[in-house]
Amino acid sequence: MKLFKKLLVLALIPCLLLGMVSCTRKDPVLKKALESKHELRFDGNGHFKIMVLADLHLQASGLPEGMREAIKTLVDRENPNLIIFTGDNIADAAVSNDETLKATLRQAVSYIEEKKIPWMHVFGNHDAEHSYTREQQQAVYESFEYCISKHGNEELTGVGNYVLPVYGTDDTVKFAVWGLDSGDYLTADEKSALFPTGSAFSDYSGTSYDYIHQDQIEWYVDISKRLQAENNGQPVPGLMAFHIPLQETYTAWANRESLPHTGEKKESVASSAYNSGLFAALHARGDVKAVVNGHDHINDYMVEYGGIKLCYSSTISTNTYHDSTMLGCRVFVINEQSPSDIQTYMSYLNK
Repeated sequence: MKLFKKLLVLALIPCLLLGMVSCTRKDPVLKKALESKHELRFDGNGHFKIMVLADLHLQASGLPEGMREAIKTLVDRENPNLIIFTGDNIADAAVSNDETLKATLRQAVSYIEEKKIPWMHVFGNHDAEHSYTREQQQAVYESFEYCISKHGNEELTGVGNYVLPVYGTDDTVKFAVWGLDSGDYLTADEKSALFPTGSAFSDYSGTSYDYIHQDQIEWYVDISKRLQAENNGQPVPGLMAFHIPLQETYTAWANRESLPHTGEKKESVASSAYNSGLFAALHARGDVKAVVNGHDHINDYMVEYGGIKLCYSSTISTNTYHDSTMLGCRVFVINEQSPSDIQTYMSYLNK
């Protein structure tokens, strides 16, 4: 018996050294999906704060006047644990190779890197409009020390479909941050088959923008179920970020008077003409409690619809069309004791 106990202790030593999370995770698919260059954790007060910067529309010629200071101001004000860039990070044909992309991104993230704050991104419809592909760009993003974005499963549509775990004080996954690639534009065949001749909704912008595809939704559902299985059967609450808004983002706004809501809508909701069913999947799974996107630069509203906070982050950039009163970032605050109850607000530069 004494020999058995000694052997048991020796067997547990690697777990103590590596952390119980890695030793207790038995699902190899989930283990791979949750890998991260920098570990995300709730802070000593049991809080985790996420700052979202949307639609930078960076140019190779340099940052627009004041953007560097604006980012610094918001970072210092909010002191986030994670920063998310929600697409259309680049909008310049001159950013056409690794060297120019690295230099252009560095201008925007230099202070974030200096502060050693993990950051992630998803792609928008403008990022790869030219011949410089998402695949090529992804490697440059990941070359930054504190960028924790991932290419994700290469068999899926798009680049940058991934999930990042946020660990609690007990070393279990308490929260999940999801990134999906919402693509750029419908193909010619899709457009001819799906683009509406007229809108079914007043002030809804049915468009030729792309959508989140079925294989991406199936991947999310699969990983979500695997997370739940290793969380004693309980769904792991989360936030999902992508660029192009869902059609339900308009539906939620149209019904806002009977729903919790904040913010303003100053332009049409430019979602895809095709509804691929992501919202239905999120609602059925019940784990993702907030969705955030940019794309529409002068919308900054949040509506809680079907138990999911559908959120815009208005642009921070003056490189593109904007409303000076809306320049800023969206912030999410998660409490380890009640991670499903996500608090969110806009933090403005000029208010």
